Amino acid sequence: ASTDAGIPGVYHHHLPQALPVFAVIAGLTPEAALRTATSAAAKGLGLGLVTGRLKPGLSADIVLVHGNPLDDLAVLAEPAAVWARGVEAKGLS
Repeated sequence: ASTDAGIPGVYHHHLPQALPVFAVIAGLTPEAALRTATSAAAKGLGLGLVTGRLKPGLSADIVLVHGNPLDDLAVLAEPAAVWARGVEAKGLS
């Protein structure tokens, strides 16, 4: 999954809104769509041994949401909390 962030007018923070649309267009389950945005993306970039999964020793960013993204990817658009490399990000609201 990608938003092609880095090109003019496309920003990284749009992925939570774009992922549900991407899943429908690609015919993916929520689980498969999440995998494309996490472990499959890391593996495709040659970073599968460094990040992309929640596993001791790997670098990870974690998003806490209200609800289950495996039931509804839209819950990713309103995170309750975010941790980037083990440090809680502030100022979400």
